[in-house]
Amino acid sequence: MSSILGAHREIVALDFESNAFVRIGLRPTKTRSILQLMRLYLLLIRQGVKAGNIRFCEKTPRNVLHVPAIRQVFKGGAKFILMIRDGRDILTSVHPQKVDYYIPIERWMNDTIETLKYAHDDDVLIVPYESIISHFDLTVTKICEFIGSEFDPRMREFFKYSSVQAHGAFHKGRPEKIYKSSLDRWKDNAHSERVRQVNSNTKATELLDDVEQFINRFISDLT
Repeated sequence: MSSILGAHREIVALDFESNAFVRIGLRPTKTRSILQLMRLYLLLIRQGVKAGNIRFCEKTPRNVLHVPAIRQVFKGGAKFILMIRDGRDILTSVHPQKVDYYIPIERWMNDTIETLKYAHDDDVLIVPYESIISHFDLTVTKICEFIGSEFDPRMREFFKYSSVQAHGAFHKGRPEKIYKSSLDRWKDNAHSERVRQVNSNTKATELLDDVEQFINRFISDLT
């Protein structure tokens, strides 16, 4: 998502996870807010982000746990794009810098519950990964409308134009085209034990149903 947004002419996406907000805490003070903004501004300057850019994008997964605090820091000036995905594909994902599944079931559940909590908030757009793959232009146009920008055709070839051209989470160290093969990975027999663990967790299976319903509604509304 950050790579796609970083291909827009009006957006600069940071090519690293700054963790600029994770120290704010759930009860930010005015002093903490000022310090975090100062830290973020220094990071932007270091990245060469100029004042003429209309927006910047900062992607740190744990931001989802600090939405109220970030709102307070930016006084309503921030927009939140939260990603959601079939949990079984997330839980059978292997990070390029790790040798095993790197997302614990409990973390996926906690982050997903936190994400869905904001489903009806005006400053939040929850985007299914599956929708980007199946309806790229429609999904990205919706994202652009949400942030108040026109769709930029360069976003179709984000892997060429994005300000995010390297990241530790990319399997080859750089952004690539989106492939449908990344869907339903969990159906591979190699992940049968992991899937069994998920299916044996009643709360996890209930959450999977909630996520599936959300994804279906999003795509239905989109088309």
